[in-house]
Amino acid sequence: MEVSEEKKNEVIEIDLGNKKLVIERPVDEEKMYSNILSMVERVDNEPDINYIWSGIKKGTFGYIFGPAKSGKTILAENLAMSISAKKSHFLGMPIDCTGIESVLFMSMEEFWVNRSVRNRKQLSVLKNINIDNFKYNVVTETFPLTMEFDEDWAKMSATITDSRADLVVIDSFTRLTWDDVEKSRIGSILSRRLKNITTELGITMVVIHHSAKITDSTLDLANMAGSRVIGQEADFILGVNRLSNNTRYFKEVATRYKQEDEFVTTFKIDENLWLEEGRTVAESKLFGSFDHRENPDNEQLVLNSVKRLTKNSDTVKTSEVLADLEGKIGKTTLYGYFENLEEKGMIDRSKKSYLKIIK
Repeated sequence: MEVSEEKKNEVIEIDLGNKKLVIERPVDEEKMYSNILSMVERVDNEPDINYIWSGIKKGTFGYIFGPAKSGKTILAENLAMSISAKKSHFLGMPIDCTGIESVLFMSMEEFWVNRSVRNRKQLSVLKNINIDNFKYNVVTETFPLTMEFDEDWAKMSATITDSRADLVVIDSFTRLTWDDVEKSRIGSILSRRLKNITTELGITMVVIHHSAKITDSTLDLANMAGSRVIGQEADFILGVNRLSNNTRYFKEVATRYKQEDEFVTTFKIDENLWLEEGRTVAESKLFGSFDHRENPDNEQLVLNSVKRLTKNSDTVKTSEVLADLEGKIGKTTLYGYFENLEEKGMIDRSKKSYLKIIK
């Protein structure tokens, strides 16, 4: 008869001031920390992880966002098709297809016929496609239109697995639920679930999302609907904007693993619904033809916010006004309105980081 060897435990006591926390664990249990030099040496033995395009690093999760009709879906489709066709560049930026053999586009926004008609035009731009190697799949009308139940999420994971997709594009975040994704709890649960699928299946995931309503404003993180919680899970956040003069442009808004490009890339959409690269320019230069600070509705919105927040005090922090107008006016644009209101003698900014209504 064999006698099993009794495992030895170690006892760790942690002094919490008014009491002690006692933790007992097996001596041979793997520790959940390591010296930083050991971790660096460990990663040196791992293969390099490539950037597929822009801030999209292989194996990561993030968003492409922007206002309605800005070209988000078309940009995502063009990019996914370019990757499937093994193109070297898209919109002037290099593509590295290493480790990306199959792409899956999960469209939940529109009827399959309308999407397929658009896709037919887009495919006409790609010359000499090898159909055997062009592994770009799309979901059919049998795929759930929302992720309302656990079985719907199971179908999503199964569909990704069955298609052998390495890169998945979902259109769009708001279609995943009937609830309001801008509510912190809803948005947080959805984004964490998508991030978990990305990690568990070892894929790269790009999710299309909308911005708050913006008019002739620069793109920043505050513009993305529900950005306070949704953006926490993202490894990259890429933006697409369309100004009132019909200028469209792409911007790296936030990326976890690289420095964002300080310039944006303008583009046009041709008759085949394919992006034509324009120029690379500082975002602020695109607003030279009109002064976005002179929108009287937005200026009044800022003034009303300052008045409301100073109702019970003489001053208010600029950060509080920014938080109050989150999703309505971007930070860069907001400071432009502050300057305008100060020039008109309506607010006082003499105290740094504070605003005061002049009565």
